[in-house]
Amino acid sequence: MFVPPGTIVDLPCPPKKSEFAFAYTQLMDGEKDPRNLLMALKTARLVAANFPLDDALTQELFDVVSCYFPITFTPPPNDPFNVSPDDLREELWYPFQ
Repeated sequence: MFVPPGTIVDLPCPPKKSEFAFAYTQLMDGEKDPRNLLMALKTARLVAANFPLDDALTQELFDVVSCYFPITFTPPPNDPFNVSPDDLREELWYPFQ
């Protein structure tokens, strides 16, 4: 079935927030590209702040995010993406607050 862009699709059973949070931690786990990691850490902050996390999910999010500590990223010369180690450090800090 083709769904045109911008069409609202009524899902028969929307996922639970806890299922989304768990799936997100699985998706983020092991990310290496600094651009993706920056977005993943920003999203992890939103997940931590806006989703109900039980003890197991809190631990899962902590385990996934904490593996990036400490940030040792050094951008290549003339990096066109402008992702700095400080950007990554700042976003890494938020989920731990």
